[in-house]
Amino acid sequence: MSEMVRRDILPAVSGYVASLAEAVASKRAAVAGLPCAAETSLIQKLSSLLDSAYEKVEALDTLVADGKAESHNALTAATYYKDVIIPAMNELRAVVDQMEVDTASQFWPYPSYGDLMFRV
Repeated sequence: MSEMVRRDILPAVSGYVASLAEAVASKRAAVAGLPCAAETSLIQKLSSLLDSAYEKVEALDTLVADGKAESHNALTAATYYKDVIIPAMNELRAVVDQMEVDTASQFWPYPSYGDLMFRV
């Protein structure tokens, strides 16, 4: 999961935020003082979520690198994954799910549920 977030999702959301920032700059260049509330709100929200996702993916990678994840004792490894890794993955997923909602579909690197159901 962390590889998908690092390679696909973080760059996609960052690209969308950059696109929004360019739109704000362009609009304000055309009309000085233009509010652009929707764009600036999305920039702030997605930037915060982007930072949170980055922190969570770093934490997840650290947990996966822990020796307990690679234990030769199957019960120890399974318990570690159940108690530590899966909750960390769920925290990361919650942030990524929110980013998906707020990111324009042309920037999102994966098909949406609707795309899978009706367009594939």
